Amino acid sequence: WLLGESGTGKSSVAHSISQQLNEQERLAATFFFSRRQERRNIPGHVFLDIAYQIGCQHPHAKEVIIQAIENDPGLLHSGHPLEEQFEKLVKEPLRALRFSWTKPRTIVLDALDECDPSYESQ
Repeated sequence: WLLGESGTGKSSVAHSISQQLNEQERLAATFFFSRRQERRNIPGHVFLDIAYQIGCQHPHAKEVIIQAIENDPGLLHSGHPLEEQFEKLVKEPLRALRFSWTKPRTIVLDALDECDPSYESQ
């Protein structure tokens, strides 16, 4: 957990940590919020992006994610309840990999304060 004033280098540290974890095959996914990029300031995109990254890393996780989407295509909508997106698209695929990945994995989130405050999940 990094905490500090704007402009103190927290994002640079998060990028460096992500790069090191990736080189060590210990990075599950990243999401860097940004006020300047519309796609990067909506909470409903976080778990979609993380699921995509996890699915790209392991075929079994990809199968779990695809099955979840086939069962409920609404999971792909950014307005879908975040708790359900997290459960079906992140938690369950990671649970399916708990014996496949030999090293612990980390998800890096940065700049949560840049998330659009007007967003409301349905």
